[in-house]
Amino acid sequence: MRLSDKAQDLFDKYLRTEEFVIFESLVEHPPVPHPQMYAACNVLFQRGDIYFANGRQDLYLWSRFQTTAGMGPGAASATKHAIDFAPAYALHVSFPTDSIWYPLEVTELNTGPTNVMLNVLTEKTLPDKAEVKGFRLEKGGRIDLGAHSYHLSHFRARFEGGKAVPDVRLKN
Repeated sequence: MRLSDKAQDLFDKYLRTEEFVIFESLVEHPPVPHPQMYAACNVLFQRGDIYFANGRQDLYLWSRFQTTAGMGPGAASATKHAIDFAPAYALHVSFPTDSIWYPLEVTELNTGPTNVMLNVLTEKTLPDKAEVKGFRLEKGGRIDLGAHSYHLSHFRARFEGGKAVPDVRLKN
């Protein structure tokens, strides 16, 4: 499988800034009959749990994917059907930072809509004017996890595939 030019350009943009390191994790696709009939996968749903404290972010990322038959070369429209799948685990990435970050620019590579849920846990309440473009704040409050007490902000959004979406950046 070859990376599309659009995907290559997007990843190159991240790497040119020297601010990012690409972390790669393979997801095993479920077996399908006639794999040549399937196109690249879309991300249907993303959930990010972000813990931000003392200049460090821990991001736990869950994704649900969908691949569709009938989209590959030579497929007849009557053969179209979809397979949804998700890893049984979260991807955990931890890094030093002075702001909360969540990668969304890759959403532009999807051909269908992506639903995103973010749980942002911070030691201090997010500023009143903290907005995340395209997201709605559904609820917030205090939550105790073990010996730590956090302020929780729960955001949701739906982004259409093929459209540019900026990464989330929040100062706390």
